Amino acid sequence: MKKTVRGICAFMVLQPLYLMAPPVLLFRLLPYKAPAAHEGIIKTLRKPGALAKIAGRGGMNRDSVAGLFASYGGYLTVSRPDGTVIFPLGHSKMAVHLVVTSKIVPVRMFGNTIDHLAFDPTVKSEMFYIDQLEDEDSEQPIWRVTQADMPRDNRIPADAVILFAKPKNVDVVLGDMPARAGQHFVLPDVFVKKGVNLVGRSLYVLSLAQFFKPVRLYTELEPTRYISQVEDDTL
Repeated sequence: MKKTVRGICAFMVLQPLYLMAPPVLLFRLLPYKAPAAHEGIIKTLRKPGALAKIAGRGGMNRDSVAGLFASYGGYLTVSRPDGTVIFPLGHSKMAVHLVVTSKIVPVRMFGNTIDHLAFDPTVKSEMFYIDQLEDEDSEQPIWRVTQADMPRDNRIPADAVILFAKPKNVDVVLGDMPARAGQHFVLPDVFVKKGVNLVGRSLYVLSLAQFFKPVRLYTELEPTRYISQVEDDTL
């Protein structure tokens, strides 16, 4: 009898830990699959020195989905090896802006305190609006992705997820797609094309790192399950 009571008490203690797991915003970066242009590749490789040039650019321009910087809600992180990008969820509205840009302008209030982030008018940027609705036929949640107009004052919305890349290297699928119901924001997949300059983007974003909190994800083993926790380390 004592063992049974002890087991019930342990469950009652552990259960709140599972329920108190903080909600997160996450999405996946996937490689963009375009039709292979075999004839063009062969023609390029026939040129003297072409193979060496392509090999030398390999470390600079990659189609990997790992190591791309993203920001949301004052946090800064990089995509994981499987392309997953994850943040602590910072707002409750079932909608979010997605910004794809290679540069931003932190508008300071004073010191390192930022009033807001703005688009850099010298580079091309794109913005999308991702809204969760209910499908009229199936009554299931869906994400509706639309192209958003650029703000006239260049101000980036406070709820925006910023992906640091050139718009030509990123493909955001427009239209309706299934969504997962729950406390977490699991956004539609984003596709990354070849040609992302990871080294150049990393150097640029790291120069802005003092304005952001980094995101760290760790996993803890509990007696009956794993619990994932999002932490922030203030710089």
